[in-house]
Amino acid sequence: MLRNIIASVLFVFAASALNAQTATALPKDAGTLRKYQEARQRALQPLELKYRTELEKLLATRTKAGHLDDAIAIRKELDSLTQSSKSDTSATPDDSNSPVLTSGDWHWTTGVYDKPTQFLADSTWQNAWFKGSWEIKGRKLHLKYTNSDGKKFESTLERSRTNGSFSGKDGLGGDMTLLPPTQK
Repeated sequence: MLRNIIASVLFVFAASALNAQTATALPKDAGTLRKYQEARQRALQPLELKYRTELEKLLATRTKAGHLDDAIAIRKELDSLTQSSKSDTSATPDDSNSPVLTSGDWHWTTGVYDKPTQFLADSTWQNAWFKGSWEIKGRKLHLKYTNSDGKKFESTLERSRTNGSFSGKDGLGGDMTLLPPTQK
C-alpha cells in the first residue's frame, strides 16, 4: 500500500512540475484560471503531508534496523520533496489560510491531554475545551479562543518544517502541539 501511495504522489509531483512549466506560458487574460490549479494543489496537500509523514516513519524504522542504503534513499526522497516545495510559488499552507487545516480532526496535545480539534473553512475552530477563530500568517497559526466559562485566550503556534504540526504555548503558557490528522 505504501508503494501505491508513493507512486501516486510521485505522479502528482511530476504532473505538477510539468504543469508549472506550462503555466507561465498562459496569456495574461488566462491568469484568472490559475485558481483551478491552486484549488488542485490545496486538495493534494493532505496527500502530500501523508506521504511525507509515512516516509519519515519509514526512515526512522529503516535507520533503527540498520538498513542504511534504504535510509539514504528515503532521505534523498524527503530532500527532493523539500526542494519541490521550495520551488513551488503557488499558495501553500505557509502563506494562506489553507484548507489543509480543514482536512480532518487535528489533535490538541499538551503531553497530558489530547483533544480532537476541528478547523472550519470559515476560519473558526473548536474542540471539547475551547472554540474560537484561526488565521495563518507565514509559518504562524494565530488562535483566539474562549473556554466554557467565557475566559478569553490567544496563542501563536509555529508550523514545523518537517511534519506539518504546529507548536507553541497555550493561553496559560503551557506547551502545546497541534498534530495533523495523519499523525494521530
